[in-house]
Amino acid sequence: MPSCVIKSAHRQVLQLALAFILSFSFLPAGAQKIDSLTTIVNKHANDDTAKVTAIEVLVGELYNAGDYEKCISWCKQGVSFAQYDHKPISEGFFLHYLGKCYYDMSDFTQSLNYYGQAFIVRERIPDSLGMAKTLGNIGNVYTMISVYPKALDMQLKCVKICEKLGPRAIDVLKNTFSTIGVIYLNTRDEKKALEYHNKSLALEEKLNNELGIAQSYGNIGKVYLALRDTVTSIRFQEKSLTLAKKVEDTYTISNALTALGGIYQAKKEYEKALDFFMQSKAICEKDEDLTGVLNAELSIGSLYESIGKLAEAEKMSLECVKLARELGLPENEMDAYNNLRNVYDRMQKPLLAYHYFKRYVGLKDTILSDANQKDLVKHEMSFEFEKKEEAAKAEQDKKDAVAEAEAKRQRLITYGVSTGLLLVLVLVVVVYRNLQNNKKKNRIIEEQKNLVEHKNKEITDSITYAKRLQEAILPPFALVKKFLPQSFILYKPKDIVAGDFYWMETEGNTVWIAAADCTGHGVPGAMVSVVCSNAMNQAFKEFGLRDPARILDKTRDLVLGTFSKSDKDVKDGMDISLCVINLETLECKWAGANNPLWYVHNGELKEITAHKQPIGKTDDPKPFVSHTLQLTTSDSLFLFTDGYADQFGGPKGKKFKYKQMSELMLTNATKEPQSQKEILESSFDSWKGALEQVDDVCVIGIRI
Repeated sequence: MPSCVIKSAHRQVLQLALAFILSFSFLPAGAQKIDSLTTIVNKHANDDTAKVTAIEVLVGELYNAGDYEKCISWCKQGVSFAQYDHKPISEGFFLHYLGKCYYDMSDFTQSLNYYGQAFIVRERIPDSLGMAKTLGNIGNVYTMISVYPKALDMQLKCVKICEKLGPRAIDVLKNTFSTIGVIYLNTRDEKKALEYHNKSLALEEKLNNELGIAQSYGNIGKVYLALRDTVTSIRFQEKSLTLAKKVEDTYTISNALTALGGIYQAKKEYEKALDFFMQSKAICEKDEDLTGVLNAELSIGSLYESIGKLAEAEKMSLECVKLARELGLPENEMDAYNNLRNVYDRMQKPLLAYHYFKRYVGLKDTILSDANQKDLVKHEMSFEFEKKEEAAKAEQDKKDAVAEAEAKRQRLITYGVSTGLLLVLVLVVVVYRNLQNNKKKNRIIEEQKNLVEHKNKEITDSITYAKRLQEAILPPFALVKKFLPQSFILYKPKDIVAGDFYWMETEGNTVWIAAADCTGHGVPGAMVSVVCSNAMNQAFKEFGLRDPARILDKTRDLVLGTFSKSDKDVKDGMDISLCVINLETLECKWAGANNPLWYVHNGELKEITAHKQPIGKTDDPKPFVSHTLQLTTSDSLFLFTDGYADQFGGPKGKKFKYKQMSELMLTNATKEPQSQKEILESSFDSWKGALEQVDDVCVIGIRI
């Protein structure tokens, strides 16, 4: 029997088996259903098509059961099988679920990474609905970490796709409207927030989705509370609570309870407010919803402060700071700082009150900066302009079609008359043929020109999109400022994408930060940077390494292992400066490959020399060495690549050089980080003048 017939039979058996298993709705997810699906996957080990289908169902069950570790493992296997079997739809499915898993695990960097890969695959198919879902989820990640301009950009692009798709995208569109409403509420634009939440509610009501209606009621209630209309806010939150209880959705129930508690606290009905908060916290603890627990505890801490239970308020608010940092939620961390400021103010501890007030203001300025607000307006205006432009184009196309029909009618009349005059116009025909030949040649030249321009545009568009993906592996500067508030990053790629990158991880009160320079720049350098960045993430997360020298050793092993798979002699790698700072003890450990560490202590700039070997292939590799510094307040650290010092320019077209760079940094070390960055950038641009930038530039400055 032909193999294709056997495979077809296998797939039919698999489909029947899957349908049989999924029909057992009484089986709990994660129990017999998951075991049965796993058995089917293993039985079809030699049939990639059948295996991919079974893994898709298994992934969905594992995700719904909350078993993210297993779900991630099967998704990665599914990606490999889908790529081997040339199934881009399945590949996009698995990459999308990887983004969802890491989002639910609060690993937002990995979530953005996999959502970005999923979008590329779905755009290539193209899968418009899948693209919309992925854009919406990318926007959700940026909303969660309070990067609102990027969040709004993603959500508006999602809306644009959904409106073209019509009714089949209504589920995605209603969720997108809801998230846009949240963005506007968090950026204090209550009018816009109410507009988009009402749009979402209208779609939920059209679908008769009671859970979605309940969630929309809750969101609208929060907007009215921000507008200080407590009567309307209570009405919407009670409607939300009633519907949520009807459909037995504990997440929405807890949200409504927390919101009602906040309203009654504002009305100074503290006993009633505390009861709502405690009910919400109990539900979230039972569901292991850490974000919900955090929101409830923030509210309880604020209430304790209001009624004078200052010790309880202090303890709960400090716990909220720790949990908000672990979950990577800067807005919640900001609220906890505000609670502590109020508590210590009432305790008459002005130094502590001022300390937490500074932290509160620092985070608030980052999240609600004027630049963020301007970006939000720009994205909204751009979206509205594009919609008007599309409508105008459609109207013009309609007019062009009418004009073309009229022109066609006139051509028919002309051809009829021309036939009668054919004998008279023999000479004209000869001339006409010559003209046509010339036009044909010109058309061929024009087509070739258009082809070249089109290819150039495709290449440029691809590289520009690659830049967005490369930016996704860089830590958002808001996160860097969160842990290192007195810092700056000067990052100037030579081309659209770069070989330079910066990297950061945190654990408790310890920060790991690095400036790296990969071989080359542009597209080749960017490809090497992805390999090196992933290797550092593996060394830190999978191998659990914390000493900077050991991280560099393991990164070198992983990079060499990646390039050794090629039959070519690949010598690419990177130079790097990596330091670890304990923010409590101010102890700093540092290791470097070819790039040194500069630090300013007591008004003097000092240097720790780097190990003279790269992260990559070398003739005599040696283990890297960690150096330890005991920092003091007002010390400054500088990590950098060689692009700044190697730039040609000045009156004689020579290199800037490290000596001039060190003098510039020492002279300005006492200034604010933003001022230092602006001076460095203006000095670089002035030195470069009309010359081309020769390399990528990355300089990181940290004041203790």
